[in-house]
Parts: sequence; C-alpha cells; structure tokens
Amino acid sequence: TFPVKKLQVLCDDVLTLLLNRSNKISDLREQLNETEKQRKEQISELFKHYSALFHEIAYLNADAINLLMDLEVHTSNQLLLTNYKHYANIISQIQLENVVRLRQSRVRWEERLATWRDLHTRQTTDKFTAFMNTPAITDCPDIKAISEQMKCELNGLVDRRFNKLQTVRELKPPSFTCKTVLRWYEEVCELSLTLENTHRRYIAKLAAVGDKVLLDCETVADRMLETLQEEGVCDDSEAQELKSSDLMPLIEKWGARHKEKILRLEEEFSDEAALFKANLHLLYDFQNSAANIWTEYCSRVTSKNIELSALIKKCRRKHDEINQQLESSLDMEMDKMRQDTNDIELKKHLGKATEALEEIAAAYTNFKKDMADVIKTYPDMITSELLNYSVKIRKHLGCYTEEVEENMEDEEEGGEGEVAEGSDGAS
Repeated sequence: TFPVKKLQVLCDDVLTLLLNRSNKISDLREQLNETEKQRKEQISELFKHYSALFHEIAYLNADAINLLMDLEVHTSNQLLLTNYKHYANIISQIQLENVVRLRQSRVRWEERLATWRDLHTRQTTDKFTAFMNTPAITDCPDIKAISEQMKCELNGLVDRRFNKLQTVRELKPPSFTCKTVLRWYEEVCELSLTLENTHRRYIAKLAAVGDKVLLDCETVADRMLETLQEEGVCDDSEAQELKSSDLMPLIEKWGARHKEKILRLEEEFSDEAALFKANLHLLYDFQNSAANIWTEYCSRVTSKNIELSALIKKCRRKHDEINQQLESSLDMEMDKMRQDTNDIELKKHLGKATEALEEIAAAYTNFKKDMADVIKTYPDMITSELLNYSVKIRKHLGCYTEEVEENMEDEEEGGEGEVAEGSDGAS
C-alpha cells in the first residue's frame, strides 16, 4: 500500500544509517591511528630517556647498550606493526561487513520494490479483468436495448409480411389475373426489402455501440495505466507493454465475441432471406402459372363467345334478308289489294297475301330453329373449355391422375347425353 516515494524514503533512511556507520568506522580508524601515533611518540621518548640514562650509567659499554636498545626498539616496532595490522584487519572486516550489509539492503530493497510493482501490476490487471466481467460490459444495456428494439420491429415487419402472404388465398377467379399476382408479389418484395434495410440499420447500430464500448474500455485501461505511472510502478514503455500483453487481449476478446455475434446475426438473416426469396419466387411462379391458365381459359371462352355472336349475327342477317324479301312481297300484295275494284281480284291478292304471311311465319320458325341449333353448341363449347381448364389446373396442382381423367371423360359423355336429350325435348 506504500507509494514508491515512501519506499524510496525508507531506502534512503537505511542507506543513511549505513553511511553513518561507515563514517563512524572511518572515525574509529583515525582514532586508532592517532592513538598508535601517540603511543609511538611516547615509546620513542621513553627509549630516548632510557638510552641517555643507560649511556650515563654504562658509558664504558656503549656498544652493548646500543645493541640492547636496538633490540628493544625492534621489538617495539614489531609490536606497533602488529597493532597496525590488527587494527587494519578489524577496520577492513567492519567495513566489509558494512559494505555487505549495504549491498544486502540494496538487493532486498530492489526485490521488495519489484514485488511491490508486481503486486500493483497484478492488482491493476485483476481490477481491469473484473471491470471487463461486469454486467455493464458483458451484458451491455445499450446493446441489449438495441437488440430488443430490433427484435420488436423485425417481428412486426415479419407479421405484416406473413399477413400479406396469407392474402394469396384470396387470389381466386374471376379476379385472379397475372397483374394481381404481380402486384401481390411486388408488395411482398417491398416488405422484404424494408425488413432487410431495418435489419441492416440495427446491425450498424450494434456495431457502432460495440465500437463505443471498446473505446470506453481502452480509455479505462489508459486511466489505470496512468495511475500506475503516477505511483511510480512503471514507466511509459512498461505501461504500453502491460497494456499490449495483459489489457488489450481482454478488450480484443470482447470485441471478437461481439463481432462474431453480429456476423452470426447477419449470416442467419441472410440465409433466411435467401430461403424466403427462393420460396417466394416459387410461389409467385406457381400462382402466375395458375393465373395464366385462368387467363387462357377466359380468353378462349371470350373467343367462343365472339364466335357464337358472329354465328348469331350471321343467322339473323340471313333471316333479315329473307324476311325483307317476304315482307316486300306482302307489301306489294297489300298495295294491290287496296287497288282492287272487284271481289275476284281481291280474293286472288288476298290468297297471295295469306301465302306471304305463311311464308313469313315459316321463315321465323326456321330462324328460331337455326338460332336454337347455334345456341345449343354453346354449352358443349363451354363444357369442353371447362374440362380443359380443369385438366390443366389439376396438372398444375399435381393432382392429375388417370382415374381423374377417366372420371372427367365419363362426366363429359354424360353431359353430352343430357344436352342431346334436351335438344330432342326442345324439338
């Protein structure tokens, strides 16, 4: 929990203590040197005093005295040198222990500093890992809200498209034409396009929110690294290395998972859209073919009606021409009757007028018979077209079999028999 400055102060305090110890060792060495110097001077004065005293007592044996004094001086010098050696050994031993202690303290401080840095680094990494595992990141409210909105709106469009698909049941004759099928197909395609555009818009929103979350996570990571730098845990290069090795993989992992979800949504929607488009095209082809069959039936029936109308007009025109001639003859006879002056001529022209009226009545009877013969062909024509339409639509629906064909032939023969009986009754 200590900041690096306080740790540096503790290290400086330890170094100060060791430096003070080193200074005291130096002072001790100087004191020992000074003590030995004083002892040396005292011994020198002592030897000078006793040398003079011995020379006064035994002046006749000066050489022996000088030899004795030299031996004593040599012994004293050896003792002094031995003391210097011991002092030097003690001082060097103490200094060595002090240097070793200083080195151990420095190494221990560096180890503790490295441990402290590792601890703070791990705490920062654990803190960022916990941040990445919070519901605000793993289950982002913005992404969840957009997903719910997308689901709601897409479901609404799917329901509208489904309802529009159901209207294909209402496409029945006689309003069942290729134009109505094409209009229905275009409306369904328009709804599908709206559905695709809506899905694409929400996918773009999800991607934008994902980028924003990644940017926020990177900002949090930079803020944590700045805190480490301010506390002296690491420098800029170490912070960037920590970010690239420990923090960015967590962010990239979340981004890859979010991108994978978006790609899975796009693939699922694309597959469903392709399948729906293919099935819709098949349904359109099926309905359009059925509409073409009905249109063909209507055109053939219309052609038959036109043909029947032409026959009726031809029959009426022929009757009008004959009737016009007969009426002209009748008018001529009537004019002659008005001009007759005796009964004989009047009876004569009256008989001719009566014959003309009978011929006119016979012409109308023939016209009626001819018209009946023409009209009696119409049910056969309509029945034939209906049977043809029934065969084609059954084949189109895939329910046409040989048994159905035999039953239809029997029904056709039965219908022709009924028409023949009706014709005999009418005659």
